Amino acid sequence: YCVDDVAGLAPKPSPDYLLQVCSDFGITSGAYIGNSVDDMQAARAAELIAIGVANEQDREAIAGAGAQAIVSTCADIAQLLM
Repeated sequence: YCVDDVAGLAPKPSPDYLLQVCSDFGITSGAYIGNSVDDMQAARAAELIAIGVANEQDREAIAGAGAQAIVSTCADIAQLLM
């Protein structure tokens, strides 16, 4: 979901949207892939694995926000998951 999809939920870094998706689809665990500090903070707060793509913010910022794995490009995600 995005900020306009469900009224009344707080935007990231709040985990509200991630928790709503998990609730709506019966997801009990998983990973969230994002490219910002807010994405990593939201993922960790939602108790999801936080995977950062360091293409807009530097690796140190992504790591400091709680990323549990960091890749440089979206293409690297497949390699990470194999």
